[in-house]
Amino acid sequence: KLNLFLSHIRPEPKVDSVFLNGDSDCKDAGQDQGGGPTVFEIDETFSVHGVGIVLSGTVTAGTMFVNQQMALGPFSDGSFKPLLIRSLHTKRAPAENAIAWESCSVSVRFKNAREKVDRAHIHRGMCLFDEAHVPFPVTRFTAQISVLHHPTTIKCNYEPVLHCGNIRQTVVIESMSQDSLRSGDNATIQFRFKCRPEFLHKGRTLILREGNTKCLGKVLDVFE
Repeated sequence: KLNLFLSHIRPEPKVDSVFLNGDSDCKDAGQDQGGGPTVFEIDETFSVHGVGIVLSGTVTAGTMFVNQQMALGPFSDGSFKPLLIRSLHTKRAPAENAIAWESCSVSVRFKNAREKVDRAHIHRGMCLFDEAHVPFPVTRFTAQISVLHHPTTIKCNYEPVLHCGNIRQTVVIESMSQDSLRSGDNATIQFRFKCRPEFLHKGRTLILREGNTKCLGKVLDVFE
């Protein structure tokens, strides 16, 4: 049964072809993401004496290299701040580059020296992008949701926690394709991020949790 289930799971679509270029066609799903614009998803941040801000995470598309010009975001106001990759480490050793799906840590220098960016303003879920291929910040999205378990009913204005890649944030249900949902139901739902915009693209798998509630779904569309 497990092999049958896994055989029906489609790979997530390419980040660069589906989101950064605004193409909703998923025909390239599952192909190598080594080419195209670079996307680096941040998992942790550090402040190293004598070095400054260090970002740790995974390259999910393209190739990251030293002295690359990139943009960090989205911040709470939806902005992206340009920066330069000063150094890069993979497997605890200095490296010149990191390819797709390789974990690494990078030290960065913001281009605008007058604009003070505190480490506290950088959180898990933010990303680094090629400066020439910065996406729009997503504040709303629609998804096809399957309710695996819920003790009562789900209605509009319900606020579960979204888990999608490195994103962890409360979302608010704005509208649903039916009035209410119970365990075993499926529906198309429009969500709004409660605290800040995020980087999200079509085709991503997501999980919704709140207490004993468990929902599984896939992103259908994203909005600025």
